[in-house]
Parts: sequence; structure tokens; C-alpha cells
Amino acid sequence: MKTTWIPTPPNHTGETPPTYPLKRVQVTKTHWLEFSLNTPPWEIHRSVLLFLAKLAIQRSKLPLFLSGITAALQYGAPAWNQHNTIYLGTSTGTNNQNTIGCYHGASPEKPTIKPTLIKRQHKNYPKDAVTLINGIPTLNAYLTVLELLCLTDPYEAFVSADGLARKTLKFNRFNKVAGIELWKRIIKDLEQYASTYFAKKYQQRLQSRLKLLDPFAESAAESAVRVALYQLGITNIESQKRVVINGKERFGDLYLPEYNTIIEIDGNEKYTSADSYADEKDREVSLTAAGFVVVRVNSKELRLPAFAQILAAKLHVPVPRKLKIV
Repeated sequence: MKTTWIPTPPNHTGETPPTYPLKRVQVTKTHWLEFSLNTPPWEIHRSVLLFLAKLAIQRSKLPLFLSGITAALQYGAPAWNQHNTIYLGTSTGTNNQNTIGCYHGASPEKPTIKPTLIKRQHKNYPKDAVTLINGIPTLNAYLTVLELLCLTDPYEAFVSADGLARKTLKFNRFNKVAGIELWKRIIKDLEQYASTYFAKKYQQRLQSRLKLLDPFAESAAESAVRVALYQLGITNIESQKRVVINGKERFGDLYLPEYNTIIEIDGNEKYTSADSYADEKDREVSLTAAGFVVVRVNSKELRLPAFAQILAAKLHVPVPRKLKIV
């Protein structure tokens, strides 16, 4: 990866345009991508994968489209883990895999070469299952959600599926009441798609996970905490619990009615300034005064292998001898 200085286009005043430093990331031997210096690594990685996916589709003689986690990235859905694999679907070819390009790492002196694996899978979907997103053939959002729910890792499945459903339907805490009825109808459509287009080995997993899917979870961290709760056997969970305290509207991240507990997930953005920190503490005091038990979870704890056990200790609930399969 190299840093170059790129001038802005000339302006109408005739003044000398300023220059801005950009990162140049080598994707293949002949292709480079440019990013601003403050672009986070995960965004660079995502852009590289999507660029290579588009390149693979253009070079193929078969009609290919983005599917699975790669399609979710194209929609802008969050991902629990970074992958170096591109998933493509085809309705005319057979299953196959090969590599394309390479991702040169951050060190210009000794770049880390990571060949990108491409998995091409035959899909028996209807003709209208593929749509164009930013000029790239992509599996539609409904079928992509179902493919995500087929993933083995429940964290990967729910973080991306929740996020994709939320982005597609534009659900949030303020339109939740109206959104719940719409979501019930969509679930019926998803169940029909699942029984029609997916293999029998995925049927049980899809039917059980569709009941747990939550498009009102507002972050990847909320989805991850919900997975841990499911593993502990807690399934009665309400996202973005609305509470009115002294005429002021408050929202709790995750509400557990059986325990009268609100779980607050603390990301770094909540404590970027003194004002945001004070507001967060004021919210906790208000929720506690209203009679709720407030449990805080740090986003860093989510990545710990024993996170479910840590969460159980905070909630004062027993840890099952074996975590439930979600």
C-alpha cells in the first residue's frame, strides 16, 4: 500500500486546488484502488473483495451474481468476521472454486499476499431472483437473508441477516410499531422461499432461525448479544425498548421481560466526548429509577470466547452445561 497526493479538480475561481493524501492499495498486478487516509481497514477489505468479485463476473463466460455473505457486503450489511472468499451464484454452471488477484498488505516493503478464493455455486432460483446493485448482478435481499441464515456460525448468520433486513426495510426504533405488522407478513414470504428453494438439510435451521431474526436490532453488537442470550436459553427479547420517564422518551438496547432487565451495549462511540458520556449515564440513572435492572456489556467483551458465560454472570442466570445450538 502506497500513499500518493491527489489534486482536486480545478475550481471556477482559478485558484490552485489543494492536494489530499490518498492510500493506493494494489489489488491485482494491474489494478489499484485509492482511499482516504482515515478509511478503516475493514472498509478497504470490503471494497477490495467487491472489486475482485466484479472483475470475476466480467471475466466469466457464465452469467454470475453475488450471493451469500458477498451479496450482503454489496448491500452494506455488517459482517461479524472478515473473509477472503468471494461467493458467486450461477443458474447454468456447476459448483467450482478458483482464485483471483491478491490483496497486498499494509507494508509496502513486504506486502502480505493473500490469494482471494472464489466459490461458484449452482443456485436453483427463479429468474427474478437477481437484481443490479451498483451495476453488479446481486441476489435479491430476501434470498440473501435466507442464505445468511444457513451459515454454520450463528454470530455470522444473525449479525449479517439482521443488518441486511434492517437496511432493506429501513426499520428503526421510531417506526417499530408499524414495522412489526409488516415484518410478520414478510416472515411468511421468507418461510415460503425457504421451503421452495433451499435443500432439506437447511430447512430445520431456517425455520428455527427465522423466528429469532430481528430487523429492529440497531447494531451488529446488539445482534451478537442476542445470539449469546439464545445460547443461554433466553429467547424472550425486545429490541429498542421504549420507556417514558418524567415525560422524556428513552430507549433500552435489549429488554428481557422475564428478568425486568435492560442490557446496554457500550461501543466506543458512546464515550467519544464528555457530553455523550454524561448523557449515557443519565439514561442509565433514569432507567434504574424507573425500576429496571440495567446491565452493561462492553463491545470488546463480545469477541471473547467465553462471552456467553460472562453475560450469564452479569445477568445472574445459570450457565447450561452445554450452550444451546442456535
